[in-house]
Amino acid sequence: MQLQRFGQVPFRCVGPLVNQKGPRISNVEIKEQPALPWDQIDTSKPLVFLSLGTVANSHFWTNKFGHQASSNGVQDLTGKEFIQLVFRTAFEAFEDEEVFVVMALGPKEDALEGLEKQPPQNFLLQKSVPQLEVLAKCQAFVTHGGANSMHEALGFGVPMAVVPIFGDQPSNAEAVAKAGCGVSFKEPLKTLSPQSLRAAVRQLIAPDSAFLASCAKLRKQMAQAGGAGKAAELVLAAGCAPSSKLGGA
Repeated sequence: MQLQRFGQVPFRCVGPLVNQKGPRISNVEIKEQPALPWDQIDTSKPLVFLSLGTVANSHFWTNKFGHQASSNGVQDLTGKEFIQLVFRTAFEAFEDEEVFVVMALGPKEDALEGLEKQPPQNFLLQKSVPQLEVLAKCQAFVTHGGANSMHEALGFGVPMAVVPIFGDQPSNAEAVAKAGCGVSFKEPLKTLSPQSLRAAVRQLIAPDSAFLASCAKLRKQMAQAGGAGKAAELVLAAGCAPSSKLGGA
């Protein structure tokens, strides 16, 4: 897409501009960002992280996604309905699995309202989760597939189960699957079920998983591209080049 739109302009690819060491605000709607209680997490089991970003639990919480989500089949769902669909599916998928799930609820007080099923004992639910801190230690990531979340996961070599909503998320889900770095649940009303999610995560966390190898390869390629540091270097170099000065002086 970039080549089609901007192919006539010289450019250098530096990969994602991700700073894994910098501070993050997990959700701007949550005033206090509490520390994650690691003492409540069973570290003897594979750690699965579930977070669906911030778009569905903000403006769209009580509004339908509409035409922008029609190609992904979720145009008639509200943010709350979508999030609860994924939560409900995850509860059933993982309640009897030998995994521990850290789940980001988001800021809405009614996030679990009306769900028939209660969170299983192997789940830790938090309104806000320090994403980079958890990605550094988890074995699989259930995500909506936003660009930030996708690149941060790849930066840590974490395979993904991607349940997209709209925008770039469906194509991100397909790109992750094509790269061998995860499983796409594009058109989730057709593809997502407790059985399919359970099977996907089992594959992702398997010790001999091909997904892990693919993630490690892509992580290395991303690091070699240079990222934010390389981008800054190129900008400074362009700014100092003689041709960039007014009047060529």
